[in-house]
Amino acid sequence: NALINGIQRINKKMAKAIEVGDVKVTVVYYGDILNQILVKNRPELKKELVWISDNWYVPDNTYNKPLQKLIKRPLEKHTIEDYDRLIEKQEIIKFGDDLATIASPFLSLIGITQKVINKLLPDLGSYLTSRVVGSQIRERLQPILRESLLANDDIALISHSMGCMVSYDVLWK
Repeated sequence: NALINGIQRINKKMAKAIEVGDVKVTVVYYGDILNQILVKNRPELKKELVWISDNWYVPDNTYNKPLQKLIKRPLEKHTIEDYDRLIEKQEIIKFGDDLATIASPFLSLIGITQKVINKLLPDLGSYLTSRVVGSQIRERLQPILRESLLANDDIALISHSMGCMVSYDVLWK
């Protein structure tokens, strides 16, 4: 539903084609790998997650209310000012944004950027530094992409956040 609504904002015809099954959609999921890393580094997250089949997951419907609110809002109503206000309300995000802007150049110079990433974002840190974790995650996308490329399919990769890095890494490979 979120995917179709997002695509509908830029191409209603394509969104309809996806909705009725005329366009094949394959979802690549590696949250199970990341959740293990997050829980290992931040055990308090167990309170917010559910244990299913030997792994931690975000409970169903966790994002329904905010997502529905976002979907109902017209695209032209999303402005930079709205984003800035959202960041101002989310103190931890604002603090992280401000800190990253100021500290990143200096931390890079003295070589502790990776330590900061590992501490604040252990899942991303593991992807960047662990060959095993990186390979496990990329392996979720590689066979699907390979199959589509060999079939000469048209491909649109839609990703967010770390998924952009994963997609780039797989395409580069």
